[in-house]
Amino acid sequence: MAGKLEKAQAQYEKLLIELGSQAEIVAMLQKADPAWLDAFQQAKELLADRRLELEFIQGEIESNRQNRGQRIEELKREIAGSKDSVKQYERTIGVKQDKAEPLKTKLKGGEYDLKFVEKALWDERQKKKKAAEKENYDKVKRCEDKIKSMKIDILRRKGQLEQLRVEIGKFENPADRAKDSIEETEARIEEQEAELADLERESGSELLEDLKRQEDEKQREVKRSKMHVEDTLADLGENLYEKRAAHPVLEKYYTDIDLVAEAIDKLQGAT
Repeated sequence: MAGKLEKAQAQYEKLLIELGSQAEIVAMLQKADPAWLDAFQQAKELLADRRLELEFIQGEIESNRQNRGQRIEELKREIAGSKDSVKQYERTIGVKQDKAEPLKTKLKGGEYDLKFVEKALWDERQKKKKAAEKENYDKVKRCEDKIKSMKIDILRRKGQLEQLRVEIGKFENPADRAKDSIEETEARIEEQEAELADLERESGSELLEDLKRQEDEKQREVKRSKMHVEDTLADLGENLYEKRAAHPVLEKYYTDIDLVAEAIDKLQGAT
């Protein structure tokens, strides 16, 4: 019996809501008492506000997702470009090292030869010293001439070696800069890949998670507001039903409500 009563009461509530809805369509709400009409209008305004707030939050969620998507694509392009740059730097280093290697070999040989000539110069000076001690001035003169020639040769060799170092530097300096650039670029790639991983995990966005929580709460508020609108609309319907506001569309509902109300009375009496 209780189940039948609940169904009848639910049907009664449904008919009142439909009556209020039809009254709004046929512009008969003004026949209701102002207090019920004001309550209904306020409930509708509240629902409209909650829906607007929900739309705003959903717009923020969509904007956040679009921005995340754009940033993901941007990061993928940046990472690909950075990896290409690393390959280019590596090629640069290889080319520079290949060009510098023969010069380094030549420099190493030249430095060895210079040490040999400098040793020969030292030996010649010792010969001159001994010749001077023996007052062998002809030999002293020959030693001096040879020493002069050797000094000129040493200066020439040092100049050539310095020029070689400059040439090697032209290759090694860009190579060193390229190595620094590789380290910087690889560090940047690591940061970009970490950011990309966070973005690809949707749960990684605290802002998005917060917006979703706001959306869930706002949806519950919208649902409660809709129920409140239906309640006030049922109250309006009941007020119009009691007044029997004359209109052909509404009169059909009066008959149906009478029948359900009668059934409810009988079921309540039976309990």
